[in-house]
Amino acid sequence: MEKLQQERLLVAVGNVATAEKMLEITIDYVKQREAFGKPISKLQNTQFKIAEMATEIIIVRTFVDDLIVNHMAKKDVVTQVSMAKWWITEMTKRVATIRMQLHGGYGIMGFTDGLEMFKQLPFMPVQMKLRRPSLQSEWDSKD
Repeated sequence: MEKLQQERLLVAVGNVATAEKMLEITIDYVKQREAFGKPISKLQNTQFKIAEMATEIIIVRTFVDDLIVNHMAKKDVVTQVSMAKWWITEMTKRVATIRMQLHGGYGIMGFTDGLEMFKQLPFMPVQMKLRRPSLQSEWDSKD
């Protein structure tokens, strides 16, 4: 069960990093993109959405940081890590959806990396597992 716990924690960490990157890219974009004669970052709805994204990311980052500390202290965090994997994966999907909305047609048509990130989100837990060399070698040996 210990390896499963580490893999789930790895998925959670990867999703937090992805969400943080999407927020960073979105903030940069809304500061540059203009509509109605001003940057869309000045629009109230945009500010609400950025605050919503940032709040969720800070909360999950705090949760994951605590899980890492407890896991490294050899505490039993199996239940919390399982919760984190599900909750943070769902949060990353919400952040990606808001990002796509704020990018408008530009983000949906694939002119940014946002569309690619959005398409890969459902597969992120599997991709994270396959990137680990030890797991990849175990996978290959089962053929």
